Amino acid sequence: MRASARLCSMLMFPTGKNFGTVLAQPLTGFLCEYGFDGGWPSVFYVFGEFTSLLSSASHVRLKVLFLHNAQNVVCLNSSL
Repeated sequence: MRASARLCSMLMFPTGKNFGTVLAQPLTGFLCEYGFDGGWPSVFYVFGEFTSLLSSASHVRLKVLFLHNAQNVVCLNSSL
């Protein structure tokens, strides 16, 4: 990983965490007041589904990166 990419990721993690908190708190209040399934349970359903989708998307991305890197290793080993 290049130094600039590492620095960028180190700076974006705390920023994204704070940005997520700023968005989640008002959304939680809105869901408690107007949400489905009695109010507060909708918070768990919405954030649980979001986390599930995000996890699935990152898993697919990591799998694609792994397969791409594995093909490069195979190509390098076959050229020896």
